[in-house]
Amino acid sequence: MVKLELLILISLLKIIHKFCNKSNLVSYNQKNIIMNRQELIDIFNQHFPNTPMTEDETMAYMNMLMSQDPIFDVNLDEADKEDQNYKHFKPLLDEFISKVFLKRLEVMTSLKMSLGALIILSFHMPNPAVAIMHCFYLSYKLPANTLVTLKVISEKLFPWGMFSDKQLNDIWDAQKVSSSEFGGTDNMIDYPIVWKNDSN
Repeated sequence: MVKLELLILISLLKIIHKFCNKSNLVSYNQKNIIMNRQELIDIFNQHFPNTPMTEDETMAYMNMLMSQDPIFDVNLDEADKEDQNYKHFKPLLDEFISKVFLKRLEVMTSLKMSLGALIILSFHMPNPAVAIMHCFYLSYKLPANTLVTLKVISEKLFPWGMFSDKQLNDIWDAQKVSSSEFGGTDNMIDYPIVWKNDSN
C-alpha cells in the first residue's frame, strides 16, 4: 500500500511539474508578444507620417468637409443606405480591401468608421496588408469607441500628411517574427493578443 501511494505521489509531482513548465512557457511567450507589440508601436512612432495628400485627395477631402450631406461623418453602421452619396460610394465599401479593413476594425477594436474617413484612407490602402497596418495605427492612436471622421483624420491621425510607401514597407518588415515563435506565421500583426490594450 505504501509503495502504491508513493507511485501515485510521484505521478502527481510529474504532472504538476509538467503543468508548471507549460504555464511558464505560455507566460514567457505572452510577455514576448506584448513586448513586440510595444516595439511595433515604437516603430510606427519612429515613422512620422508626413507625406502630403495628392491634389485629388485634397480636393476629395475638402469637398466632403464642406458638404452639407451628413453622410460623410456618421458611423457607417448607422448611415442612410438610401442617401445618394452613400449609393455612389457603395462600390468602395464592397471592395475586398475595404471589407478587410472594416472587418479588422470591427473585430479587433471598438472604433467606428465614417464614410468620409474611409474614402480618404482608401487612397492609401492598396492591399490588405497596408489596410491592416492602418487599422492597427488607428487602434493605438485613438481612444476606445472613437468615431473616425474627416476631422479625426486631419487633426488626430495625419495632421502633417500620410505614411509613405517606404514607411509602410519598413513598418511591415518590423512586425515580422519567426514562425517558430508563434507557431506557423511570420506576421505578428495577425495575432489578436497584440491588438489588446487599455484603450481598445
